[in-house]
Amino acid sequence: YDDMGQAGKALQLRIMAAHLRHDAEEWERLAVQSKQLGLNQQALYCYRKLSSLDPQNVSAWWERAAISKEIGNLRMARHAYMSILKHVPHDMTVLGELRNILIETADFKTCAELFQQAFEHYCSIYSSGKGPVPTSSSIDDVPGAGFTLLEILVLADLYNTLGEHENAIQSIKRGCRWLQGRID
Repeated sequence: YDDMGQAGKALQLRIMAAHLRHDAEEWERLAVQSKQLGLNQQALYCYRKLSSLDPQNVSAWWERAAISKEIGNLRMARHAYMSILKHVPHDMTVLGELRNILIETADFKTCAELFQQAFEHYCSIYSSGKGPVPTSSSIDDVPGAGFTLLEILVLADLYNTLGEHENAIQSIKRGCRWLQGRID
């Protein structure tokens, strides 16, 4: 089928064969090919098979989340981002993506809990309020080490939405003090 220029049919046959081999690398190749051909549902299927064979493969979870979000399947995207957080807890890039989904699905409580946990995590690691941003190529210490004033305001806004106004006030006060290096 490849020789006849029928890439879609060739891919279908490779997927059928992959079920017999249980090879994670093969499923990854099939997922990439499916995505390149614009077959998003099929790519999701391949990434799901890859994730079941190699649950530690964060790239597969990330691709699953991105495709799910792209096609509007927020439930699947949420699940994939939450799985990534199990492997890379408190990652601000993942939290940023997940925040949009949780807010769109009105799951403010979960979003607030995740941001509060991340805030506590960064406060405990960088008590001075400064640290290197993990994705930055610069070695300079950055306020919040990625958990910035924006995230503190997001956390406060989530608490306000939940009607937990005292927590909103405390998160702003404590967060600003922390970012200024005067948490004590």
